[in-house]
Amino acid sequence: MDSAGRAAFPTLRKEALYGLAGDFVRTIYPHTEADEAGLLVQLLAGFGNVFGRTAYYVADGARHYTNLFALVVGKTSSAKGSALAHVMNQLESLDSAWAEKRVRRGLSSGEGLLKAVDDEENPTDRRLLVLETEFASVLHMNRREGNTLSSVIRNLWDKGSGGTMTKKNAVSVNNAHVSIIGHITHEELGRYLGATEIANGYANRFLFACVRRTKLLPEGGNLRAEERERLMERLLEAVEFAQGVDEMRRDEEAASLWAGVYAQLAADRAGTFGRATARARAQVLRLSLIYALLDCSAVIRRVHLEAALALWQFCEESARYIFGEGVLSDKAQKLLDAICAKGVDGMSKSQMHALFGGRLKSTELKALLDEIKSTRAAYQTKTITAGRDEERWFAADADPNGEESEFDEGRLSRCDLNSSNSSDSVQIAA
Repeated sequence: MDSAGRAAFPTLRKEALYGLAGDFVRTIYPHTEADEAGLLVQLLAGFGNVFGRTAYYVADGARHYTNLFALVVGKTSSAKGSALAHVMNQLESLDSAWAEKRVRRGLSSGEGLLKAVDDEENPTDRRLLVLETEFASVLHMNRREGNTLSSVIRNLWDKGSGGTMTKKNAVSVNNAHVSIIGHITHEELGRYLGATEIANGYANRFLFACVRRTKLLPEGGNLRAEERERLMERLLEAVEFAQGVDEMRRDEEAASLWAGVYAQLAADRAGTFGRATARARAQVLRLSLIYALLDCSAVIRRVHLEAALALWQFCEESARYIFGEGVLSDKAQKLLDAICAKGVDGMSKSQMHALFGGRLKSTELKALLDEIKSTRAAYQTKTITAGRDEERWFAADADPNGEESEFDEGRLSRCDLNSSNSSDSVQIAA
């Protein structure tokens, strides 16, 4: 735990740097200020899209393809964009037509996203990689009344399908292969990722990856052309192989390992962290597909699954770092409930003391607020006055400068951190 009560910053295990993906990271890493995780996660998401909707694995009646949603989380100075630039430079060289026509920015509506992979306008190439380096704007769009972006994104991750039922300009999408890479800061994520997105399975369709700047390179990197060309040959071979694969399977060793970790991946965990990581099985499965295809293998072997599990552990630790464990003590939950009830008015320290009958010491109140803060369920503001500065606390979904988010009846609230996972949490699990 750090001084703010947050879990330790995640560490990427060496097993995640297996094979061609690992070689790419090790080649690029000395020449960028970005960290290994930022390179790896964005590489896998990018290649998962270039592969297209060909290779798949059937789990519990559902087909899982190689499209990933990745959210890279770090400070504005954490070199998120530098990592993405290295990845995209490589991908653009591999498939210039894809890079020109099938990479988009500017998510704003569900209809717009569907139009980008519409059956009529895109009858042959159904791939789409969405790059959103200001993902906070996407989360803000999700909150607009009538905006279907959230539900469309969920359906495209699940089935690659969707559509509109309007009489004019109807859109029908089937077998689309949509991947998303987003960048956001910890503060923006806590501010704009609302309870609805936590509860309805939107968040757990994303891989969370916390990143940091690892070094200062005043003169930039010095990646030699022959190193990039060596990578290019191997990556091109992997793409050509992957696009000729259909159904994949595990070998006996991988199947044995999967059976051993399955219960752990499927286990329900309470709170925001639990709901944000509830698709562990499906995420690990998709990652293992990409590791195998980069190895030019239509069979998922033990090393591919071990790599996927190692990266998932990093993503899980990232989610824990971002959201906290999400299970509050009884007193902290009582205080959070009261903060949520105040809505856009927020709750002052004096009101908090009154909630506990004036019997709570200042040090005890601070401990409770730190506990709540670690879950990202509430945030504080300070107003400078002529006398003592006024501090008020607001639920994460309450905007003192706008409107409070509303929830459908019966939907989990971020103020309900001690409840179990929603039924949607494992609906698309592997």
